[in-house]
Amino acid sequence: MIEIFGSNCIKCERLQRNVHNSLVETGISAEIREVKDPDELASLGVMTVPTLMIDGQIVSKGRNLSIKELNAILTEFQSRSSNDSD
Repeated sequence: MIEIFGSNCIKCERLQRNVHNSLVETGISAEIREVKDPDELASLGVMTVPTLMIDGQIVSKGRNLSIKELNAILTEFQSRSSNDSD
């Protein structure tokens, strides 16, 4: 699962768009959860946005990852997931 923590800021919206585009480019299928509620962000301890979490692991805080960077990260996580299920 991919979780994107943010607000309606430009960086957050750009990260969301880049994640969607990266999934299309790589052909990876993943559930995406976008968390924008300030109370939920605070309860989860997210203090920096945008924050990107994949399979429960924080991958990025406060950065706007490029599609190329996301392609590499998502491919790595998919590879790990495939190896874990073997």
